[in-house]
Amino acid sequence: MPAPVSVYTRFLGVTLEDVPLVTYCHLALLGFLMVLLAPGYGKSTLAAWMMHNPASSRRWPGEVFRAWVTKFGLLVIVFCNLFFLSRVPSGTLALYIFILQHISVAAAVASGVLLLRDARRLARTFDAQLADLRLLMILTLGFQTILPAQIALMSARGVNTPLGWYIVIAQMAGVLLAFMLVGGLVAALRSLLGEERCRAWRGDMALFNGIVTLCVTGFLLYHMVSAYPRIFAALH
Repeated sequence: MPAPVSVYTRFLGVTLEDVPLVTYCHLALLGFLMVLLAPGYGKSTLAAWMMHNPASSRRWPGEVFRAWVTKFGLLVIVFCNLFFLSRVPSGTLALYIFILQHISVAAAVASGVLLLRDARRLARTFDAQLADLRLLMILTLGFQTILPAQIALMSARGVNTPLGWYIVIAQMAGVLLAFMLVGGLVAALRSLLGEERCRAWRGDMALFNGIVTLCVTGFLLYHMVSAYPRIFAALH
């Protein structure tokens, strides 16, 4: 698989001092807007967890940060260039990321199914026990990779690796801000509605969030499955 060509290659071959601070700000804005505006990236699962499980209103910042650490740690583990990974081609590393991303999709599907199941339970009895979506939310957010960050590391690999990581750190800072903004908006919505209304409408919200989560995940799953022939062709 040929080395990826991207806008990040213009930074390769230059020193860290040559890159102005405003460039990192632009990269952070890129990560922020991409996660905030593009479909997927676990936003629906995050919102569903915060609306479905009342305890999330007190601990959501820590759980969102934990999911972000998982996402960043995944990039560090795969692209650290330590031990045998230093001899693995970039295309193979991209395949590792693609395989691990299936964990995110599986967790999102499980979240959607559990939400629909709880909506059905709540339609029968108001005091039904609800599923805790915390772990599934962390897996969905943590294993959904950021493609520009992956391309930056693949482009910088073996050429200017430190600069590649600086680029990724800036992007991931924007990603964290986007997750925190989504969580803050959902927390504000819960506060605006009040706990009584949230409890009264939790069946309807579970049904709505479950359908949205499965629809968005189905869209992402379609594109992942569509990429299988190209991946198998590249491997052979």
